Amino acid sequence: MLMFFGSIFSVTNGVSIIFYAAPLGDLINAFNPASDTENLIANIGHAAYGFFLNGLLVFFSCCLMTISWTISSQRQLVRIRKIYYQTLLKQELQWYDKNRPEEICSNMYIQTQRAQNTLVESVTSMLTCLSMGISSIIVSFVKGWKLALVLNAYIPIIVVLNYLRSQINLKAKILSADMNAKMSGDVFEVF
Repeated sequence: MLMFFGSIFSVTNGVSIIFYAAPLGDLINAFNPASDTENLIANIGHAAYGFFLNGLLVFFSCCLMTISWTISSQRQLVRIRKIYYQTLLKQELQWYDKNRPEEICSNMYIQTQRAQNTLVESVTSMLTCLSMGISSIIVSFVKGWKLALVLNAYIPIIVVLNYLRSQINLKAKILSADMNAKMSGDVFEVF
């Protein structure tokens, strides 16, 4: 249930960021040389009010998104650790001769931290960015479809480049986590 609400707040966060453009456009249009001072102040006040409301929406959606995903990821990690400890208790004694206890503990810690980071950071970022991208395309086609068609022609290139970047980052995280596990086992042996 918390994951469902966290997903809704992630999508709300992504969509609400797009609507910062409306008060920004009002603010830019307020500085029209042909308008008088009263119109200028009223338009600036209207834009400030829009920024304030959108800021509140982004703030509350980010807070509720992070809280709900963090709580649900902590619950999942408790379940994972229980299952992990149960499987450790069911191993034969010969298995402990081959595997050092410090490596087992460090590997478990690294794997559970990976799972928590995946749930909290990666999933929320993916949902927020996906909703932001889809809503920005929809808004751009509603506001001016000819310009949006030209501007959105580069999206496939960006998708491919982001996929390659994510694959490189994933390999780097896995290699650094494996190196940390090996190094922590060596540190325990010294003492």
